[in-house]
Amino acid sequence: MPFPFSNSAMVLVGCLGISLATSANEELRGTDLSELVRVADVIVVAKVERIVICGARNIGLGKEALPLKGLPVAVATVERSYRGSRKGERLAIPAFGTWPSDATKVVANTTAIFFLERKDRRIWESVFRGLYPDFDIAISKALGTVPILWVARSGQGQMPVRYRKGSPYILATKFLAEHPMLDHVSSRLVAIPKKLNFLPVPESKLETDRRKHIAKMGVRYVDGVVNFKEVEREIARLLAIRNRETYRRHAQ
Repeated sequence: MPFPFSNSAMVLVGCLGISLATSANEELRGTDLSELVRVADVIVVAKVERIVICGARNIGLGKEALPLKGLPVAVATVERSYRGSRKGERLAIPAFGTWPSDATKVVANTTAIFFLERKDRRIWESVFRGLYPDFDIAISKALGTVPILWVARSGQGQMPVRYRKGSPYILATKFLAEHPMLDHVSSRLVAIPKKLNFLPVPESKLETDRRKHIAKMGVRYVDGVVNFKEVEREIARLLAIRNRETYRRHAQ
C-alpha cells in the first residue's frame, strides 16, 4: 500500500522535529528466503479475512486540530504455522507502509506465507509512532487481544498462495535477463532458490499490478508457480540452520 501520511501529517512531522532527509532517499534492496527465515519472529500460512481501519485521531484542539485518518489493519487466521504461532490463531497485520519505498500490501480474502516481526524495524518507525502513539491500543479496542505483527523487511516478507483442486502452490515470476544476477525466480519480492522447480502458467495467474511493475522494469519474464511442498521443505531446512546457530551461541 502507498505511504499513507497526508500533507497535514507531514506538516506535523516537521513540528515533531523528526528529520526525514536521509530516509526519503532509501530504497528496498530485495530479500530472499534465507534472510526472511533468519529475521522473522513468526512464519505462517495465513488467510486474510478482512481489513479494519484503526487509529483515526486529531492532533491539537479546536479549529487548529489536524485530522489523521485511520490506517488499514489486516485480520488474518493462521492455517499453518512454522514458527511462533499456532493453527487457528488470529493475527493483526498492519496493511500500510511506514516509509515511501515500503512494499507492504495485504489484501482481504487472500492467502500467503507471511514472514512477520513483532516490532516494526523500518526506517520511518519513529515518524509513524510520533503520529500514532496509541496505534496498538486502537487495534486492541477494535479486535481484542491479538498479536500485532509487521510484515518483515518493509513488506517484502510474503509469498502469495493459491489453491488449485485443493492443492496449494506459490505464485512466482521467472525473470529472463541476460545478466546472471538478474536471471532468477521470485514470489512477489522474495527471491526463490534456483533448486526449487518453477512451472510456467498463463499470465493471468499473476497479480495485475505486479505485471505492470515488471513491465516498467523493461525485463522479460514468465509467470508461473513454485511447488508449495518444496517451499515448505526449504523453510524447514533454513529454520533448522537458524535453530542450530542459536543453540551454538547460547552454548558458548
